[in-house]
Amino acid sequence: MNLKTEYGKWIGEMEWNYFITVRKNYRVSKKGIRRLIEKLGDQIQSSSTIERMFIVGERDFDDWDNFHTHILINTTGDQQDIESFLRKSLGEKDNIHTEPVIDKQSVGIYLTKFINRDIDYDLFTNTSNN
Repeated sequence: MNLKTEYGKWIGEMEWNYFITVRKNYRVSKKGIRRLIEKLGDQIQSSSTIERMFIVGERDFDDWDNFHTHILINTTGDQQDIESFLRKSLGEKDNIHTEPVIDKQSVGIYLTKFINRDIDYDLFTNTSNN
């Protein structure tokens, strides 16, 4: 087995409620994705409902110099809680598409499909809720 398949399976074994795609209202570089990942990662500790996040910044197919973000969230809250959480780090014009996770394994494999390429990703756990 290869790294991306094994990592995808591992991510898919965890509990996830929502799959989110974020497209910024402007072009985003790889450094910009890292800044967003770190901002959201720092923010998770102050959330009373977000328990875990896996964030992947990947390149757009039609514009290799621009990135978008996928986020898996495990939460005790609802979609409104998630949007409120994300808006603290995102602009009002940024597009947030949220859908419930139906198949954890498939979503884990989907989000790790480019893990061995030039992408940025991180996994965060809210330790303040324990």
